[in-house]
Amino acid sequence: MKFNCQLAEKFKSEILDKNEWFSLSEKLNGVRGIYYKGKIYSRQGKEILGLEHILESLKKCTMYN
Repeated sequence: MKFNCQLAEKFKSEILDKNEWFSLSEKLNGVRGIYYKGKIYSRQGKEILGLEHILESLKKCTMYN
């Protein structure tokens, strides 16, 4: 599995329609992490381990339940 992701730019909330869904990725210690199906992956599709504290926070978000 391999992911493509957009490089960062400033977020402009005014360009979104009401209730429009969007996603984002956060660069962690030099590695871009992508949350997918309950796990965090690198752009090369390898699971990034040791981020249980982040996974627990994501599970609290209603959009991931």
